[in-house]
Amino acid sequence: MTTHVPTHAVVTGGNGFIGRHLVERLVERGDRVTVLDAAPPRTPLDGVEYLTGDLRETGKLAEAIRPGVGVVYHLAAVVGVDQYLARPLDVIDINYAATRSVLDLALAAGAKVVLASTSEVFGKNPAVPWDEDGDRVLGGTSHDRWSYSSSKALAEHLTFAFARQRGLDATIVRYFNVYGPGQRPAYIVSRSVHRALHQRSLVVYDKGLQTRCIDCHMPGTANTGGIAGDLGRMIKTPPYANAQEEENNAYWQSPMHSHVFDVPLKTNVAVRGVPPGRAMPIPYTASCGTCHLVNELPFK
Repeated sequence: MTTHVPTHAVVTGGNGFIGRHLVERLVERGDRVTVLDAAPPRTPLDGVEYLTGDLRETGKLAEAIRPGVGVVYHLAAVVGVDQYLARPLDVIDINYAATRSVLDLALAAGAKVVLASTSEVFGKNPAVPWDEDGDRVLGGTSHDRWSYSSSKALAEHLTFAFARQRGLDATIVRYFNVYGPGQRPAYIVSRSVHRALHQRSLVVYDKGLQTRCIDCHMPGTANTGGIAGDLGRMIKTPPYANAQEEENNAYWQSPMHSHVFDVPLKTNVAVRGVPPGRAMPIPYTASCGTCHLVNELPFK
């Protein structure tokens, strides 16, 4: 087993859900860590340098990504369907424009980059299971729902272009539906568990026949990002990897598990006030605009 040589790691979005777990792992393995995030840490970790600022501020980015940095984990993004619909301009600016600045600075500093991307880049491609080079199938540009998918795809294009044209060493990791401690309670696992614990029927959109890919529970996903950035073990540029394949191939030492849930229409569900045992399918084209509006009990 290759011995890890400690390095100076920068984590953008390091105070977020995945970022926090990744920072903890990097500290545990002996790395020096700098976090740049728009929000301050809820509970700062000892020995971690925290910088607060908008990634669109080049000066703040340059303060973090500087000579001597060995690897940049670029996790910062505007995430969540509710956010895509409410803040599409911020989604595009941060996911795409700020990524360009991150790549420029990383190249100048001689640092490697791990870009956190998403299964959203595949859009609604019906040819499942997907592979890394699968086609992107999206809706119209007038639908803000696709701003996240498109901006993340452009961030991937940028990363490949920097690798091929300028020699940047980089890896792209596409996460699917990740869950675990510290996550904002607006996603499929936390919402479903919360409703079940309060004896409320599960909510199902579209025709109820979807298959969802749920990535591993934390801290397994943080291991995905951490080991992908390990300079001695990372897959060489310019590949990208779906998180499940990283799990299967490289992270045998981590307690990681992926789950696929099939939710048939006959399941005892309630949709937007429909009584338990009945389901009112919401078409796909409408579901992305309404899923965040379902009335939920307050999370505690």
